[in-house]
Amino acid sequence: MSSATHSYALVFLQFLCIALLASPISDFFSLTFVTILGLMLLADAVALALWALISMKRGTFRVLPEPSANAQLTMNGPYQWIRHPMYTAVLLAGLGAVLVHATLFHCIIFLSLSLVLYFKIRREETALLNRYPEYAAYRSHSKALVPFLY
Repeated sequence: MSSATHSYALVFLQFLCIALLASPISDFFSLTFVTILGLMLLADAVALALWALISMKRGTFRVLPEPSANAQLTMNGPYQWIRHPMYTAVLLAGLGAVLVHATLFHCIIFLSLSLVLYFKIRREETALLNRYPEYAAYRSHSKALVPFLY
């Protein structure tokens, strides 16, 4: 499998998992404590994703793990503490969806999404290390997904 095909496959799997986690939408309209907690995680995920997007140079964001030609390394905003806040946001939203749906199927999809993002992060980190000489130092003092933990 070529490098580009591998990247597109990871993105396809990521979006497939997200779509499956969102389904059925009707579950999001029940007002139980667990559903409200799940919706709060979704809201936090959206806020984190927006903060990350605002922190980036315009035109830098892309869903493929390789940086765009005009990309600049972002180390401000949420990137001060975590290198992949967009992936953290996706995982928070996925966890919120798992709480809303509360099924084994959605737990398995969430674990699948986590695995896809793990491989996507590994691929992205390699590309960033090759592209930006300062990335190794940045990586040594920041966490991948969760501030102060991982």
